[in-house]
Amino acid sequence: MKYFIGIDGGGTKTDCVITDENYNQLFALKGGPLNLLTTTPAQSSRTILQLINSCLAKLNITLTHLDCIGIGAAGAGRIEDSEKLEINLKTLLPHSINLKVTTDAEAALEGAFNGKPGCILISGTGSIIFGKDQNGIIHRCGGFGKIIGDEGSGFMLGKKGLIAAAKEFDGRGERSLITELLKDKYQIQSGQSLINTVYNNDMDISGVAPIVLASAGNNDKIALRIIDEETDELLLLISCMVKKLKQENTEISFTGRLISTVNVFSITLKNKITASYKLIKIKEPEYSPAMGAVFIAKKKMAGIL
Repeated sequence: MKYFIGIDGGGTKTDCVITDENYNQLFALKGGPLNLLTTTPAQSSRTILQLINSCLAKLNITLTHLDCIGIGAAGAGRIEDSEKLEINLKTLLPHSINLKVTTDAEAALEGAFNGKPGCILISGTGSIIFGKDQNGIIHRCGGFGKIIGDEGSGFMLGKKGLIAAAKEFDGRGERSLITELLKDKYQIQSGQSLINTVYNNDMDISGVAPIVLASAGNNDKIALRIIDEETDELLLLISCMVKKLKQENTEISFTGRLISTVNVFSITLKNKITASYKLIKIKEPEYSPAMGAVFIAKKKMAGIL
């Protein structure tokens, strides 16, 4: 029997599954982040190999039993970046293993609709929307990264929460529960300690998003304003995709921990979509992004990609 491995790597974690040749999932595990824009091909390869070896050990098999490996990685949007990772991995794996590296967004899209047309909206550490039209052509909007993009993401929620705290410490902003929760979690007591935490301690900005969500859940005015602004940004991504697909009656699935779980942000977004787009149907993904990576790898083997 041959086995397939699918890997979905994001800014905070990596999901890995191993299946049999009938796509029955046999084992799943999680690893560290996998972002080709922030790690070298060698570092990314080590993360991937650790996951692969853990799967093999669990099933008591070796690399020779693997048929294909599909990898959806954050930061793989540029062909030169995905090719560098593929080349590096091929030096570490048997030549008999088929390998395909693509973006985490494409893997999520493939898994969500099992290859059929639809849209996948991703909002986790970053944000992007991918869609496949009736002709099988893939379109994208967003995904420009935290410096010039990532609207409606965990990073942006965290950033705006920190900005609100900075303004409150300065006396140029309103009081907010966000600041109080930052004090509790990070021991940030002043503007100076905020600066030290953000700039000297390599702070995970997206890690502040749960504080903004908790504050909004307690009807904090500043937090609710952030939620409203950033869900509007995701609506703009959807509007962009509807125009590119040239059809209003489409299906959309969510992935990324900010919108795939039930919270004030995801509820607000779903309500806005329902109110703004009568012909868009929100549906649960059929398969995980990691499984989507397997499907893409198998299509490459069949010569479809």
